[in-house]
Amino acid sequence: MMKKKASVAPGLVKKGDRKDWKPDTVEIIDEREALRYIFKCDQWLGMKKGRSLFIDLPAIRDGKQTLNYKSYQVDVKTSDITGAGTDSNVYLCLFGQYGDSGDLWLEKSETHSDPFERNHVDKFTMQLVDLGEIGKCRLWTDNKGIGAAWNCEYVEVSCKVKDLRKVWRFDSGAWFSSSKDDKQISRFIECSSVKVLDSKGNAVEQEQAAELEALSLDSVKSAQPGDIVYTVKITTADEKNAGTNNTVWLILVGQKTHSRPFLMQSEAEVKYFSRGQVDTF
Repeated sequence: MMKKKASVAPGLVKKGDRKDWKPDTVEIIDEREALRYIFKCDQWLGMKKGRSLFIDLPAIRDGKQTLNYKSYQVDVKTSDITGAGTDSNVYLCLFGQYGDSGDLWLEKSETHSDPFERNHVDKFTMQLVDLGEIGKCRLWTDNKGIGAAWNCEYVEVSCKVKDLRKVWRFDSGAWFSSSKDDKQISRFIECSSVKVLDSKGNAVEQEQAAELEALSLDSVKSAQPGDIVYTVKITTADEKNAGTNNTVWLILVGQKTHSRPFLMQSEAEVKYFSRGQVDTF
C-alpha cells in the first residue's frame, strides 16, 4: 500500500515515431482503502522536447505533496589531459535509497557556455524527488560530435539541509569513448566518498553529520501485506503534439518498496495517450 508517502514514475520506451509525450496528470485509486492519489506532471517526457524518458512524481493528497523535492547541485569535472573535452551530449542517472533520478540530460552548464571542456567544472542545479543516500551513478554520452571522446575526472552531487551541505563524490578518471581504452561510453560509478560541509565549506564533526542524517532521512514503515487493486487514470495534456504512440509504462513507489514496471496497454485496437485523452487501466 502506498499510504502517506508515495510517488509514481511514468516513462516511455522509444519505439514509436512520436517520441515525446506530455502527460498532464496521473490518478491512482486504491480500491481497497478507497484512497485517491493525484500526481501532477505537466512536463514533456522524451529526449527532444523533454530532458528524460521518465519522471518521478510525488503524490498529492489534500492539496499537499506526500514526498519532498530537493535541490541537488551536480558538479562534473573534465580531466586535465590532452583530448579530455567533448562535444557529445552527457547524461547522468543517480541511484539513491528511495529510488533513482531518471535519465538527466546535462544540457546547460551554469559555469560554461561550452560544457565539458578540458579541466572545466560544469555545474547543474536540479529539482528532484528526495533520493536519500546516493550509492552510485550512471554516467554516459551519446558519442556524437567532433571530438566525441571524453575523460571525466569526477562527479560531485550535493544537497543542502538547513545550514549544512552533504556531498557525494564519484571518482572516474576514465574515458567515455567508442575508440579509446575499453571502448565504453556508459559507466556505473560507485560513490567514492561522502562528506558534510558547513556554510563556509569546512568539513563538520561526526556528531553534526549524524544530526544531518536524522534531518534528511524520512521515517520508513514496513509495507502492508496483501494484494491491492489499483485503478490508474492517465490524462495527456491538451496541447499540440502532446500525444504519443510510444510504449508507456508506470512504476508505483511506496514507503519502502516499489512495484514492477507496468505496461500501460490492454486491447491492441485501442489508441492510448492522444491529446487531451483520459486513459483508464
